[in-house]
Amino acid sequence: IDDISHNDSSITTYFEQKILSRLDVEMRHFLIKASVFDDLSDAIMEEILGVPQAYPLREKLDSLEAFIAPISGDDGGYRLHPMMRDYLLHKLEDEHSQEFQRLQEKAAHWYSEKGNHVRAVRHALASKESRLLCDILDATCGLRLWLKEGLIEFRPIDRMLDEKAVLSSPSAGFMRCIILMKSGKQYEAGVLYDRIIEQHQERFKENELLSMSAFACKIMLSIYRGLYIPIEEIETFEKSASETASLFTGYVL
Repeated sequence: IDDISHNDSSITTYFEQKILSRLDVEMRHFLIKASVFDDLSDAIMEEILGVPQAYPLREKLDSLEAFIAPISGDDGGYRLHPMMRDYLLHKLEDEHSQEFQRLQEKAAHWYSEKGNHVRAVRHALASKESRLLCDILDATCGLRLWLKEGLIEFRPIDRMLDEKAVLSSPSAGFMRCIILMKSGKQYEAGVLYDRIIEQHQERFKENELLSMSAFACKIMLSIYRGLYIPIEEIETFEKSASETASLFTGYVL
């Protein structure tokens, strides 16, 4: 589907002539913007797309049930047919690039605030804005997310990131270190750790969470590689009474 939907002329002609050309301007614009999202929950339609539940356009969506399926569950909303969504998303990016960027950025921040980091990163990547991607990766809190929830959420995030993205974000870099260690790749994890420390050492002085994450990652490396942790570093940690350090206390001990 992803390979043919917006490249096959018969499909694009069908969507334009048989569906979109028969819709009013408001509905057409709504569907193009809605293509940014995997799911169109009521919250997304209201908070991002500006279509509240009582808005008349909502009533018209039911007439497109072959291409917009209702979502069951408490959140409500709709899901676009994947072929139609792919076509509309390509159209949005190709013909309305600024709106495409704006919606991707808004979606990335919205999902990040909701704690759905996988989708937040996906939208940040789609925006092709490296600064946005770094901000969204930092918002995951890296190792703090791992300590709270394990690697369930970060494994799919890590699979989306290339080396450049990982090196640009210490949060993502340390998480990849953990994943590499747990995959039996201690040497690769050590090399990556050293590169992150070298590249972002100034940030560790300014950001306590990153500093503590670096320390926790170093402990993991030491354990997996059979190395000692300098007693001075342990004592420095134990003397810290900050809220950030307390998140790591049980783990470090």
